[in-house]
Amino acid sequence: GPKLVWTADGCGKGYSSVAVADQTIYTAGILSGQTCVVAFELDGKLKWKSPNGKPWEAGAQMKWAKSYDGSRGTPTVNDGLVYHLSETGHLSAFKAEDGTVAWSIYLSEKFRATYPDYGYAESVLIAGDKLICYPGGSNGYMVALNKKTGNVVWANTNIGDIAVFVSAVLAEDQGIRQVVTMTELALIGVDADSGELLWRHPFTNERQNNIPTPIY
Repeated sequence: GPKLVWTADGCGKGYSSVAVADQTIYTAGILSGQTCVVAFELDGKLKWKSPNGKPWEAGAQMKWAKSYDGSRGTPTVNDGLVYHLSETGHLSAFKAEDGTVAWSIYLSEKFRATYPDYGYAESVLIAGDKLICYPGGSNGYMVALNKKTGNVVWANTNIGDIAVFVSAVLAEDQGIRQVVTMTELALIGVDADSGELLWRHPFTNERQNNIPTPIY
């Protein structure tokens, strides 16, 4: 097989993948009882690590799921910021050069959202000057935030379905930009500029835990 070039410790525990941008590798994991975003140089040297909220852990009623503990979403890198949504709904924007926090919010507090049984697993979507994600809350099922400040641009309050484990994609069809994702019960398309629900197609399974990311 190929020659091993380097290995790196300190990624933490979890299921996050990696994002590579501007000669830096970004990932997330649980370290010292916190979900953390971690940045490495391309040679594996640690660049920075920053906490991003309380981790998801299997409770007493879910002892059989203890091995599922760990980070979920992969960081999204755009325009000098690193965005990450933790399993328990802590959404933060970190400065790419040193990991300091530019802004952060808790989805549960902002949008009256409850994270899925196994925690949020979404990698947030950047669309122009907006960050789009799916809290699944009554004050915002899908929301668009200003990517530089975290301020709300729009919040859809009529989709009605809780969040699952899917990352949204941006598609333009017949001149309409839309965000396509899955809820627990359906595949949906939402107008990227207004947040209006454009269409909905039933799609689920017996456990109502949709996972696949749509492809346009």
